[in-house]
Amino acid sequence: MKANKNNNRFKVVFFENDSLEELFSFNISNFKLFIISFLFILLISTLTILTIFLSPVKELIPGYLPSSFNSDFMALSLRTDSIENDINLKNQQLNNIKTILMGEDFIDTLENNTLNNIDFEKLSLNPTSADSIFRLNVEREARFNLSSQPNEKSSKFKELVFFPPLKGIIIDSFNISEKHFGIDILSPKNEPIKSCLDGTVIISNWTKKTGYTIIIQHEYNLISVYKHNSILLKEIGQNVKSGDVIAIIGNSGSDSTGPHLHFELWHDGIPINPIANILF
Repeated sequence: MKANKNNNRFKVVFFENDSLEELFSFNISNFKLFIISFLFILLISTLTILTIFLSPVKELIPGYLPSSFNSDFMALSLRTDSIENDINLKNQQLNNIKTILMGEDFIDTLENNTLNNIDFEKLSLNPTSADSIFRLNVEREARFNLSSQPNEKSSKFKELVFFPPLKGIIIDSFNISEKHFGIDILSPKNEPIKSCLDGTVIISNWTKKTGYTIIIQHEYNLISVYKHNSILLKEIGQNVKSGDVIAIIGNSGSDSTGPHLHFELWHDGIPINPIANILF
């Protein structure tokens, strides 16, 4: 009869290296050896798992997301959406400014339009005390506005030397109330139009209303506009110096009733009176 292998016993003896004296020994069976090995492996595995999941080491595992990932991702996503909406809004505002400068019909396309949600029957049109105070402040500041003082140069541009784009007779003056955001200058045929400051051409094109139009971006966020030309001599992206010839006077566009230059100056998206800064 064969002996059960699980009952085989082994003797483990520890000797002193030099004298070979037996230090201690113990007997162990196959089954006990298996149990001890299993428990040892289980202990090592448990300690390894606890070390990984209870320490920052777990973030080094490929595919594992840190605990703060969800909140960081959500914050980044919201910030990205906010930046995207801000860019879209600024692009729409820039397109609207270009539309106004080119003399085309203005259409408000901003996405945040909530007119359809307003109950006009319940809307009060009576001014509040805060509205009245605000209006008084605006009227007081308007007395010192560029458009109301054409003979005084703006302090913001005192260091700038404006070159008159055209020498001639002013036949129509700056008038915001009539949406005439510039001045009309009459001059002989084929007179050259010159840039009023150093800058970069941002628009050089033709439209139905303003004809051949050129628009130049200057420092201090200034923009100059030259409309109704017969010929444009500069293209988009070209740099120009003050006094450079950029066009020839003309009568192009449906808004023009004769050869002249319609000249505008804008600062931060607000029209200013050219006469306040340029001696024509």
